[in-house]
Amino acid sequence: MSEWIPKIMEIAKSCETIYGYFNNHFNGYTCESALKLLELLGIISDFQTKVKMRMERSILNIKPPIYDKSKLESYTHISSDDPSILVKFFTDAGRIRRAENISDEDVSFDILSESLVKGKVKDYIVIVDLKNKIIIYNCPDFSRVSVNKTIL
Repeated sequence: MSEWIPKIMEIAKSCETIYGYFNNHFNGYTCESALKLLELLGIISDFQTKVKMRMERSILNIKPPIYDKSKLESYTHISSDDPSILVKFFTDAGRIRRAENISDEDVSFDILSESLVKGKVKDYIVIVDLKNKIIIYNCPDFSRVSVNKTIL
């Protein structure tokens, strides 16, 4: 969304009012997106900030619909810029809490580019290869609860 900020700022110089349109989302992210844009523009009010924070807390508590996670199609409906929301679909709250307690010293990257991430979390290897549509994570918990998947 940040790529829109310079465009909006340029248009704002030549008009009095700008209207924005946000695509409706089945989980109600439209309102949060509008508030995020106001925040990025630096024009969000205190009240709007409080509403945005309340919405973010509420969204984190949304339980995702039950899907057959063995089918790749189950993952295609997910849409968010917030990794903490996306990861909730793939794992449970206990694993998220454990992940949040991993220290920065336990995470390292060998390659970090737009299409490839190779690194380690503790002693586990992590590879996210967008070009070849592959995710590899050799943690036993991950392989036990996840079937092999590729990225669409």
